[in-house]
Amino acid sequence: MSMNKPHINPLLIFLLAALTVSSCIKDISNEIPQSEPKITVNSFFNPRFPIVVSISKSGSILDTLGNNYLPSAKGYIFENEVLVDSLQYYSEFNLHIAANLFVPQSGNQYRIQVQSDGLPSVTGESLLPDSVQVGAVQLDTLFTPAIGKNTYHLRITLPDPSTLGDLYHLMIYRNRLRPDGNWYLSPLCFETADNSIQTLSRKNCSGAVFSDAQFNGQNKEILINTLQRTKGSLSDSLMFVVELRTCSQPYYDYNRTLIEYKNGQGDIFAQPAPVLGNIQNGYGIFGGYAPVTDTVKLN
Repeated sequence: MSMNKPHINPLLIFLLAALTVSSCIKDISNEIPQSEPKITVNSFFNPRFPIVVSISKSGSILDTLGNNYLPSAKGYIFENEVLVDSLQYYSEFNLHIAANLFVPQSGNQYRIQVQSDGLPSVTGESLLPDSVQVGAVQLDTLFTPAIGKNTYHLRITLPDPSTLGDLYHLMIYRNRLRPDGNWYLSPLCFETADNSIQTLSRKNCSGAVFSDAQFNGQNKEILINTLQRTKGSLSDSLMFVVELRTCSQPYYDYNRTLIEYKNGQGDIFAQPAPVLGNIQNGYGIFGGYAPVTDTVKLN
């Protein structure tokens, strides 16, 4: 396979920037690592973009170097156990990218294998599931006693397939028109009273995860309070974007346990909640998800 760097288009650069600042991708070794360092691999992949991976080396809590990336690491991507691409390091992003910009496809199983001199090789695998379409998104305004004013509510209909065990991650974004004429997309905090959806105990800005265990094969209606107060001045400059991610098991387990971990922070009576990864012989997460989006504009 050619190792010449292919052209990276602006859309991919946006993806890379989103990946590096995303609250979803974290070093999940929330214990003090053992004296022997290990490879840490973090990647959430989907059928819209080539596979992008953060590869680094775990360090001690006393490590002050601050940069443990592994530029010389060699990585390989397998689809249904067939080698389909290698990984190439891009110093401008501190990330490894599929060398031939391989884009994964829903319904297939993917495995990553990473090697680096002096460290045990690591591997992780995940299915890339089929997406589930959002049935409908309606915008309501309801009075919220805690805020004392009307807030925007989203009524989302999810037509769940009849296969038991579908896993979801729901994200809400605010897309707002800035004075310079550009739209600015940012994750939105929200609340829901639905007990089948696991969210943070405080305002949730990183989405909610849930399974179809309580509504398999049915139309599920989810009512989301965006916590955004209704203001006439926003009616021509605000959109809400709903992103529904159908998740693989590793992706779901990581985000579910990350929420449990966050919920326990600051509570001296909370039980320890380890964050689950799927990288064998190392740390991190390699998980697939299939996103669909829908948009509601206020005017």
